[in-house]
Amino acid sequence: MPNVVILVQSNEKRPMKKYFSILFIVLLACQTAQKTDQKDVITVTILPQKYFVDRITGGLYQVNVLIPPGASPELYSLVPSQLKDVVRSKTWLRMGHVGFELSWADKIQAANPDMQTFILSEGIDLIVGEEEEHDNHMHPGGVDPHFWMSPREISIIAENTLKALVKLYPAQEKLFRENFEKLKIDIEEVDRHISEVLVNVQNRSFLVFHPALTYFARQYGLEQVALEKMGKEPSPKHVKEVIQFAREKNIRVIFIQKEFDLTNAQIIAEEIDGNIIQINPLDYDWVAQMKETTTNLKSALN
Repeated sequence: MPNVVILVQSNEKRPMKKYFSILFIVLLACQTAQKTDQKDVITVTILPQKYFVDRITGGLYQVNVLIPPGASPELYSLVPSQLKDVVRSKTWLRMGHVGFELSWADKIQAANPDMQTFILSEGIDLIVGEEEEHDNHMHPGGVDPHFWMSPREISIIAENTLKALVKLYPAQEKLFRENFEKLKIDIEEVDRHISEVLVNVQNRSFLVFHPALTYFARQYGLEQVALEKMGKEPSPKHVKEVIQFAREKNIRVIFIQKEFDLTNAQIIAEEIDGNIIQINPLDYDWVAQMKETTTNLKSALN
């Protein structure tokens, strides 16, 4: 335990204040001593990132996920209890363009000014939404942040993760690169699997409540039609348009993420005489989740 200097006031009328001052200093010193036995903390935004950090590092570090399972990356608000791991973090690996990150970046960085930040979406061919008209003026479309749902884009994110980790821990570069090569093989295998499964599907259009499969659809030549637009609940007009589209394309399934309310999706399903399939893009196991999503898409598209 490091040396601790305790300043004691001579004013005997304030014993409780003196006691708490001493207790605070001792606890702070003990906490400092304990840090030497703890793993370094790497903070990430969403759970799938933890999978990639774990694969590359071999589990050498504690990975702190800011957005818990079941929460929306667009709407989640950080809770005070999460700051303790942020304060201990050596780095924050940001996806970039996620709504939560845009809202909380300044506060998170202020909690730990020494924490290095990396943007993992650098180099990705971003998909930008179409302009929307509101009250006789146009709003620019936002960047779609769901790049991890495409093997092509996740390869870039994985490589950017590797570069960040090597910069932080150069002594572990050999291990990181060996693990990355194994991860790269798995990503390529997932890409081949998806291509083979979807190659002969007849209907290339599908419905989804939240547009989480935009990059997936682009890579594999599919058409995603989303009920939600710009993060907002669908208008009656848009719901009517989606129902009409589904009937014309003979679509009988609507996909929805597990963290979303089913009400609007149920309305669509009833109107098209179809059913709902839940998907989980925010699952930890990226490989298993991508294959399960592909299986569900094939059943819907056939």
